[in-house]
Amino acid sequence: MSLVADTGLGLKIKVAMIADDSIEAQKIHVRVTDGVAELEGHVRYPALGALAEGIALRCGARGVVNHLEVDEPAHRPVSAIIPEDAPHVTTPPGATPVQPAPAMLI
Repeated sequence: MSLVADTGLGLKIKVAMIADDSIEAQKIHVRVTDGVAELEGHVRYPALGALAEGIALRCGARGVVNHLEVDEPAHRPVSAIIPEDAPHVTTPPGATPVQPAPAMLI
């Protein structure tokens, strides 16, 4: 591929990453040489690195060299189960009582 074609492909890949809300595209550098995309930078989860690779391939890269580093967040939300005996919201006087909702994952 020519320098112009490689540059165009790199731009196409970067724009596709920017369009994907789950990838922080500003943290990923894309370089294309002979149709092979090289990805460098940081992602929050391994799956986002795989997503970035997939985007590059869908955009027309002949191959992808993934040098992305995973920087998992220090705090990940933990699912919690609300126990059945947890205090419930009370109904104001005069209002129609409502059956309590079953325990749910949050």
